[in-house]
Amino acid sequence: MNEAPQIRPHQDPATRLKLKRRLTVIAVCFFIASIFWLLISLSHEYPTELTFPVSYQNLPGKKVVVNDLPEHITILVKTSGFKILSYDFQKQKKAIEIDVAGKLQGYPEYLSDALSIATASFTPDFTRQLGNEVNILGYTPDSIVFNFSDRIQRRLAVKLNADISYEKQYDSSSGISVAPDSITVSGPPSVLQNMKYVETERLRLTDVKAPVYKTIGLTGNKLLTFETESVVVKVPVEKFTEGRTEVSVHPMNVETGYSLKTFPDKITVRYQVALSKYNDVNAGQFDAVVDAGVLREDPPAKLKIQLMTAPSFVRAIFIEPEKVDYILRKK
Repeated sequence: MNEAPQIRPHQDPATRLKLKRRLTVIAVCFFIASIFWLLISLSHEYPTELTFPVSYQNLPGKKVVVNDLPEHITILVKTSGFKILSYDFQKQKKAIEIDVAGKLQGYPEYLSDALSIATASFTPDFTRQLGNEVNILGYTPDSIVFNFSDRIQRRLAVKLNADISYEKQYDSSSGISVAPDSITVSGPPSVLQNMKYVETERLRLTDVKAPVYKTIGLTGNKLLTFETESVVVKVPVEKFTEGRTEVSVHPMNVETGYSLKTFPDKITVRYQVALSKYNDVNAGQFDAVVDAGVLREDPPAKLKIQLMTAPSFVRAIFIEPEKVDYILRKK
């Protein structure tokens, strides 16, 4: 074998260029040979293990599975190197769908509490999605256990789990609503019978100053099936202002043959109200009373004002004064 000529400092540029071309040709030939070797190697079949996520479809309608089913199944396969590479380079493998009810048709005893089915019986499901060129040799786990329970239904209220803060002078004007406010839930009696409501995911809103319409999910249990997986939350928000009005004080429970007069006979009621409702408030919507019944045993120095009625759309109500002087006279 001839040794490659060495480059010496006294060699002329033409000689060095010729040597460089020869090395380039050798490198290209080596690269092409490597490609052909790789292609030939990948065309051969090899045994390997592939792990796939599993999705259980078409569960029995009147039954629910109450145990944890394997979320991944490892398959021992024999297939070409090309196929193996295609699976290895997938960032997220597509879930293998298993038709449970279809397979249980061959197991009439599935109505019992538990049933163990060989994973190999689902081979048609795997082959359909992996392709016929993949030869399946084995599975881990080699069987899947199904623990069944009867499925019942209940109508449950939806409870909003929310943490909402408003910008200064803003607030919810007419209460927060959830639609739908109740849903049908199906699942095993052991879970459903103890449930009083279905809770939403946590809703956090800060410095709110405009109406909110938001779709949020429901927090569930993998043993339960919801009529809908989400609800719409409506938060009506308005700017609030302070209002005030004078309200007459009325005595109640005054003994027959007596009259009661308060000083003052009117109080000031201060409240917060949405701007859109400001003009809807009037003094006649408030009922302020004092209870003369307390005078029969140990008469106090002053009587406490009680606000019996107020408009439903006002809030943060304060009365001034909270107590009044009085005179009880015999008629």
